[in-house]
Amino acid sequence: MTSKKFHKIPAEQLYVGSHWKETLRCVQEAKLREFNTKFWILSAGWGLLLPDTKISPYATTFTSSGDDSIHSLGWPEELSHGERCRLWWEHVNAAFSTEKHDSIRSIGQDDEAQLLFILSKDYFLAIEQELLEIAAKGCQVLIVSAGLYTEGTAHPQLKDHILSFNDKFKQIDPYLNKTDVSLNARLAN
Repeated sequence: MTSKKFHKIPAEQLYVGSHWKETLRCVQEAKLREFNTKFWILSAGWGLLLPDTKISPYATTFTSSGDDSIHSLGWPEELSHGERCRLWWEHVNAAFSTEKHDSIRSIGQDDEAQLLFILSKDYFLAIEQELLEIAAKGCQVLIVSAGLYTEGTAHPQLKDHILSFNDKFKQIDPYLNKTDVSLNARLAN
């Protein structure tokens, strides 16, 4: 949970790694196929962002391990992992939102919206409530997250919106044999 006083750069330039590269490839492929594509970033440090939103580098994550984990904060013991993720997500969006759409709920208000979410289980837990709300309103939602469907982690009303796969796909092709987070983006692509 650190953010030093660095100069701000576009969010899309801040992230690195195979998951990020594959996600960008997925966005480019959608544009090449002439889908009406608007790309958003789910940032544990800054909330919901457009790629050109200028932010300072930060170190915050929804995952359980590491010094930068939101779970290392002094949360009440009765809060589950998912509740902590959701509460943090709501706090970050309320504190830093500068966009017209400051939540997934607001993006999902568009009747024509078809939303693809490529994310880890921890990020899914942070936005699950918003996904439930927009799916209940009839928004077309597809969630790509390795193991989420088979683990039974998701709310039953979201089951039909989750691409059913697990990390056994890694055995099929060396291209897919990466981390689960990278696998999500590679399968979406």
